Amino acid sequence: NLFNMKSKFAILALLILGCVAVNAKIATTTVTTASFASAPQVVIDTSEDTKWAKARGDNLFFAPGADSSIITAWMMNWNFSQNTSISILKRDIDTVTMKAKGDDVTIKTDIVSKIAPFVKPGMGNICFPTVRDDGKNTADQLHLNMMLANATENDVPLDAKITEAKIGMGFMVVDALWQKDTWYVIWSEFNQTAQTELGLWLQGVKAKDGSLVWDKSIKIVELSNPMGGSQAIAGLNSDTDATEIIVAWKEINPESEYQEGTTKQSTITIADGKVSDAVTLRSDTDSAFYYPSSVLTSSGSSGPILTRESYTENSQTPTYMIAAFLNGKTDPKILEFTAPDNYFAPMVRTFDLATGFVGIAQYSGEQDGIFVYRTFDTTGAPLQAQKKISTSMSNMQFWQDKVGSVWAAYSDFDDKTGLVTKSWVGKLIA
Repeated sequence: NLFNMKSKFAILALLILGCVAVNAKIATTTVTTASFASAPQVVIDTSEDTKWAKARGDNLFFAPGADSSIITAWMMNWNFSQNTSISILKRDIDTVTMKAKGDDVTIKTDIVSKIAPFVKPGMGNICFPTVRDDGKNTADQLHLNMMLANATENDVPLDAKITEAKIGMGFMVVDALWQKDTWYVIWSEFNQTAQTELGLWLQGVKAKDGSLVWDKSIKIVELSNPMGGSQAIAGLNSDTDATEIIVAWKEINPESEYQEGTTKQSTITIADGKVSDAVTLRSDTDSAFYYPSSVLTSSGSSGPILTRESYTENSQTPTYMIAAFLNGKTDPKILEFTAPDNYFAPMVRTFDLATGFVGIAQYSGEQDGIFVYRTFDTTGAPLQAQKKISTSMSNMQFWQDKVGSVWAAYSDFDDKTGLVTKSWVGKLIA
């Protein structure tokens, strides 16, 4: 059962990161229109929009625009053979008509990275972490590139170098968190030869000029985990005026056969960069395993969310619970979600609401995933029945605009080439 458990979470990771489809020429998403405040509409059709013909599930992103009347679509054209970006393509979309607003903008770039960058949307801007060296026989360094949503073809991404690593070190970005005018980047450093995670780090970058928040990057915790073992998550303690960054991770027991470990949490004070002592949330047992899912950030409550997978002595079929450790408590509140039949391993993301927060859960199946959502008050008590968003063979993107509306985007794509055929955007919660 442990092997099956690990396999299921691997499938889920693929669904989150991009394109998973089996025995289908076009990987599709079927939405429950009644669950949306405004039904999704086509915003990109690559058969007509030839500029977007190279769009894939892993290079096409949607984000809040420069103001709440605009959504911006971004595409990173990446040359994999040379590990460099060719251009960034963006389109402003009117949130009322859902039509393109103005002309598409192509921004020529020559960003070099040893990993293809993922784009993280912020409010009116985007960032994308990159890894590159400074020349022959120099160490790899982590950079953060940023671009405003109102960028023109004459603009170039802002670049900030955020590490001073030694040769042989590598990086896995945990998350990039946007607050007011700053990106906070959390990453895991690892030994490239030993393939061992060595610790978690934090740095902030000011979007206006690329300057660093702290003179030196902040070491959150020292680790000795196998690669990917920390499964770290991060988030802010408030959606409006954060004072702390919350980070949770797993410390793997070196004697364990299946990477069992203990999940811990620390907070970092933004004002002075002070890291709190680590607090133990939960430890894995022979029958129950905990997986960091996300950090809840809302105006009324915050804290890590873990997925609990458990087995009984008489059953090989796992059951799941979603546990939220709210406002510094180590006794969790169970968020009440109902798993669809034959779907498993829920991962949850949240958004702030005036009444509390909304949780969006993604469940994995053998060939697709199911997305559902439910609203909760600040204590984690449900406010309404669970609603199904979609059944999807690919991924869905979710974001919140300046007035608090939650949006969703998804794409159909050819499962042989990975190229997008059409993309839709709809307002999930007004």
